[in-house]
Amino acid sequence: MDIGKASKIEQGSPADLWREVARGRLYFELGGLAFAVQKGFTPTEFGRHVWGHGAVQRTGKADPTALEYMGGEAKEHLHFIPDIQVHFDVMEDDLAQMTLSNGCWGGYGKKRWGTASYWGLSQDQVCEYCHECYRAWGEQIGLSITTNPQADGTCFIRATRP
Repeated sequence: MDIGKASKIEQGSPADLWREVARGRLYFELGGLAFAVQKGFTPTEFGRHVWGHGAVQRTGKADPTALEYMGGEAKEHLHFIPDIQVHFDVMEDDLAQMTLSNGCWGGYGKKRWGTASYWGLSQDQVCEYCHECYRAWGEQIGLSITTNPQADGTCFIRATRP
């Protein structure tokens, strides 16, 4: 990054700084996925490797309800993904579902899949990785978590207690 750009970012509003951090997170995570795919791993294998541990420590609970999990997950989405919209469809102890629109962990904004494309990744590869991340995370805390991307760009995330 050149000094002029760094200075401009530092003088920006908190929203501008937040967007820059969010962009860096997206760039870093998808860069890791692209590296793994380039080395012969599938997005599922990489998702399991990255997110297959640490859920109990992060959530602070070995067996949160679906409602508790989804509430925390929504906060993470709103914190790390600019412009995202979260709608709770169902919020019960054993079943919780939210719909994401205007972005997801794989991208946001007018060029939602631009960073994925930059790294040579397809939307399908990003969605496969994301699906496994949620599945592997949920497995650690006794929940079945699925992602269901829709043709209109929304995605349903559902957590159930099996």
